[in-house]
Amino acid sequence: MLCRLWGAVEWMPCTFGCRPAEGLLPDSDGYRLLRESLAVGAPATPDDARRTADIEARVKDPSTRSALRQYIRQARRGRSMP
Repeated sequence: MLCRLWGAVEWMPCTFGCRPAEGLLPDSDGYRLLRESLAVGAPATPDDARRTADIEARVKDPSTRSALRQYIRQARRGRSMP
């Protein structure tokens, strides 16, 4: 899923400046698609609702979004991440 989102969502823009004709997907849509893709390959458990709520809360947290953007910028520059 990450390969499909790369260059299509705000938090992972193309390093060459390419943009979809319709524009980039909002971060919230990208996170939702990623969350849904994780659920497809995982068996249902009683903790699913809690995990989904936890992921949604983290996605809405500005510090989490900022950390993710920084991680991606560093990865693009070939720097090691902690």
